[in-house]
Amino acid sequence: MRYSETYLQKNDYMLLIGYASSDNGNVLIKKGDSDTVFGVAIPRSISFRNKYKPLLDSFLAALFFISLILIYIILN
Repeated sequence: MRYSETYLQKNDYMLLIGYASSDNGNVLIKKGDSDTVFGVAIPRSISFRNKYKPLLDSFLAALFFISLILIYIILN
């Protein structure tokens, strides 16, 4: 989980996972009754993470196995 704070300005484009409604022109954002997930994020940061996270995971897995092979070679 990651938490961050930001200042929302009028007409900011945000990704909402949860529930939003309107009460006489006032926007209400709340967690749904049956939903256990709630989140608000900047779509730009989510698309960046979705794009590069698999690449980072592959790199770390390859680095781990290369390290194991090098340790095996050094110890023998």
